[in-house]
Amino acid sequence: MTLPSLGESVTEGIITQWFKKVGDAVVRDEPLFEVSTDKVDSEMPSPAAGVLVEILAGEGDTVETGSRVAVIDENAQAQSPSEPGTAPSSTLASTPTSTAPARLTPDVASATTPSGVVVSPVVRRILSDGGVEPSTVQGSGPGGSITRRDAERAVLNGPTEEVVVPLSNGRRRMGQHMSVSTQSTPHGFAAIEIDGTIFGELERVGRTTRDGVLISDEYTNVTKRRAMMEKRQRKVAGIEASVPKPRLEGPPDADVTLIGWGSTDGTIREAREMLAEQGISTNQLQIRYLVPLHGDAIVDILGKAKHTIIIENNLSGQFARYLRSETSFVANGHIRKYDGEPFMPHHIVKAVREQLAGRTTLSVPTHEVMV
Repeated sequence: MTLPSLGESVTEGIITQWFKKVGDAVVRDEPLFEVSTDKVDSEMPSPAAGVLVEILAGEGDTVETGSRVAVIDENAQAQSPSEPGTAPSSTLASTPTSTAPARLTPDVASATTPSGVVVSPVVRRILSDGGVEPSTVQGSGPGGSITRRDAERAVLNGPTEEVVVPLSNGRRRMGQHMSVSTQSTPHGFAAIEIDGTIFGELERVGRTTRDGVLISDEYTNVTKRRAMMEKRQRKVAGIEASVPKPRLEGPPDADVTLIGWGSTDGTIREAREMLAEQGISTNQLQIRYLVPLHGDAIVDILGKAKHTIIIENNLSGQFARYLRSETSFVANGHIRKYDGEPFMPHHIVKAVREQLAGRTTLSVPTHEVMV
């Protein structure tokens, strides 16, 4: 088994964890090991079913893509302790009481530390990450066991002794990138000299204005702040009144209302002429100002439309979502183009026809490559 390609520009990865050990049976597509790169940590699946007979790259090793990391024997079978020949029958017969401890899982078996303190795997990991020795923690659980809250409180109080925590792969990569950044990015320093006499004078005369407003970078006059925000909002209302409202172009009783914004205006006009030649009447509502948005006027126009279609040059339907959030209006259909090329009139004509025929409510035209 080799380390597969991990993405564009990624040439190597670090083996962070093996999920199987030598001699274990593996099935196809089962997670075999975890690899960490500069971009992402991924679990690598087994390419075949069989037995893991050799591990060529250990945990922590840096491996180039395409290098061998393990050997899987597809013809071998993992031996089970219950299979004949793996253990003498006399041994099994002479130790009937040993079956109960054998059924203990690793987590349960290690739930008691060498000092006799009872901890769960989760608690053990919290204490280990925080550098706290379990024997120093007073447990509040049944029988003096340490609960998760006990562990978190102990870690919050600090480690019992100074510990060196190894860097994770993510932190190591972050440090490397920051080091490269400091070496490759130009650095500069600018100093500006100012006269700070005014600040001393302000402290001498006090920080309160004649009308009782406190001048401070720590305290806010809530009354003044609210009045300031309301004044700004009145300005927005004044701007909205000066912005022309959108108007409908074309017959008011048209079969389809095409809604556009931005650069789609001219293309929609040409598409309407082509649709008219095919016997489909259309009108057009082109939104020219998004902020402030004349929502009431838009809803009044679209409320009388027979069938509405929003046309826009993006994948997610940005304008459709914005219009819905501001006015609660939902169009009957959508035409979206996001291949980096502009709309052509015939794209819109074809999409309108297929939506009127009931075949779809979302059309995504494909730009033809002209040779």
